[in-house]
Amino acid sequence: MAKINKKGDFKGKVGNLVYREINGKAIVQSGPGRVKQTLASKLAAQEFAMASNAAAILRKIGIFLYEYSDGQVSGRLNAVLRHCLKEVDRAVGERTVADIDPSPLAGFQFNMDAPFERCLNKAMQVSVSKEGSITVSITKLSPNMDIPFLEIMAKTTLTVACSLRLAAISVNYRAGEWNMLQLDEMELATRTNWKLGPRDIHWTCLKRLEEKDFVLLYGSLHYYREDFLGQKKYVAERQYSPAAILTAFRVDEQIYMLNKALTAEDEQYLPFRAKEKFYDITDEKLRIMADIQAKEEKKKKRKKTR
Repeated sequence: MAKINKKGDFKGKVGNLVYREINGKAIVQSGPGRVKQTLASKLAAQEFAMASNAAAILRKIGIFLYEYSDGQVSGRLNAVLRHCLKEVDRAVGERTVADIDPSPLAGFQFNMDAPFERCLNKAMQVSVSKEGSITVSITKLSPNMDIPFLEIMAKTTLTVACSLRLAAISVNYRAGEWNMLQLDEMELATRTNWKLGPRDIHWTCLKRLEEKDFVLLYGSLHYYREDFLGQKKYVAERQYSPAAILTAFRVDEQIYMLNKALTAEDEQYLPFRAKEKFYDITDEKLRIMADIQAKEEKKKKRKKTR
């Protein structure tokens, strides 16, 4: 309902017309028309929500592991998972995030203000064995030459150390669970060795895996100083703090069986932490999409009977 102000001008809505004042001028606009969504657009909206929820879970896990992300990380990660969903060989309304191949997530960077290739001059070699063992190697790393932030800090009176945080996690969207398989801080440079010559860095993760889980390796660089008690005081620099998913794979039947043969009898292969639950909307969205399709079928039948 529109009202008349002291100037005698309308303000509000009359029918499909909207009266408003902008910068002291009276403006009349037509109201938005009713948008009629197609079946495809309704299903696509629900699938987009499913992918967004899955991406949010990966970001929330990452909050505990890295310090910075860029402002567009949500949209970029959503787009990757949406692409993965489209690649599933099932119809919309039948496919879920639990069905995707997660390998396109490998190389995803959470902080594009500090890509790994700009913050670490030596490339990391990441590989996954047929048993699901993950290996990360950096050959002939010279901290004072290959880590740009340390080069900058060398010109000051501050001595800063650097570590590479590696976290292997498993995610099961079907069960709504995630697990920290292994978490390590690889010291790339300390107060005493950052000026030393080249050395090799090597890290391996072999843990008991479950079939159909997704395994992702998060990697991030961190800088710190040590106080007189040897306690780490982290030095945060957004433009030099990269974080990425270094590899991602699905535990298929073959990996599961080979992994089980190696890890089943030894407790050293148990995950670092117990499983944790997360809120997943997959089942909810599948029900909604089923309802949408059922309503569309009813409409078609009514039209045929007329």
